[in-house]
Amino acid sequence: HYKIFHIAFNLYWFWKFGSEIERTFGGPALLSFVISSAFLTSAFQLGMSGTVGIGASGIVYAFFGFLWSCRTKYSDFQELLDDNITWLFMVWMILCVVLTYFDILQVANVAHISGLLVGFVFAHAFVLTSKRALAIAGLLFFVGTSVLMMKWAPWSGNWVAYKADAAFKNRDYAHAATMYRRGIALGQDKAYCLYNLCLCYARLEEVDLFIETLDALRKVKPKWAQELSNIATVPNDTQVI
Repeated sequence: HYKIFHIAFNLYWFWKFGSEIERTFGGPALLSFVISSAFLTSAFQLGMSGTVGIGASGIVYAFFGFLWSCRTKYSDFQELLDDNITWLFMVWMILCVVLTYFDILQVANVAHISGLLVGFVFAHAFVLTSKRALAIAGLLFFVGTSVLMMKWAPWSGNWVAYKADAAFKNRDYAHAATMYRRGIALGQDKAYCLYNLCLCYARLEEVDLFIETLDALRKVKPKWAQELSNIATVPNDTQVI
């Protein structure tokens, strides 16, 4: 958590929602819920954004989705989730998306949304009798996708940059160059990618591409471009930055 209000908000709702789940289903069930929802929401956030984010709001939204789905079966849940709380969580989730879109506040929106869906799935898979087969299929999808995204996320700029660095260190400079170019297209740090592209093209002895990329680097990071401007080839011990 990065602010007092952030941890206070999450702790309050973790206590309110979590204690209700614990009273109804027991401590082991609550612990299993927390661990599994933390893993799933963090994995989806990592796969979609390149970072797991900070805070416990993914778990809190999983609690909310679960309680909301089960509210007709358990009167205590219905009493806890009155209209004001329900609207608070839905409006806050939408507002966070808007704030992130306009770069006012960076929020782990994927964790919020996936947490809500995880809560729905858990409720229908383990508590409610309706749509259980569909819910179990959804749960398997969540688990499988979460595991997959930890290893493969080509839409993520951070993942692409990581693969580019790995390819460079393995001296697969052609593949590294492809991945650095893709990283730029996905919004990865442009200067970082251009610098390492220069290294790749120098190792590949692609002089024209080296000069072209160096000119592009000079526009965004002159100091780094100057470091490379007087070389025709890069010494073998030069590493990616």
